[in-house]
Amino acid sequence: MTKREWAATLSPHGTDPWKASRWRKRAGEIRALAEQVRDHRTKDALLRLAADYDQQAEEAEKRVQRSA
Repeated sequence: MTKREWAATLSPHGTDPWKASRWRKRAGEIRALAEQVRDHRTKDALLRLAADYDQQAEEAEKRVQRSA
């Protein structure tokens, strides 16, 4: 694997179909964590982060569809 290929696996961008599922998994993990938090500001921040991860997943899915 070249340095460029390796870097692409770390990037939120690209056309790897697995990226979307990884972003969605992270979003679920963050939501699960948010359920355990009592402080409402922290919980809100975690839920915003999960929403951002969902957005990353949607964008990754669109990139895969465009590249197909």
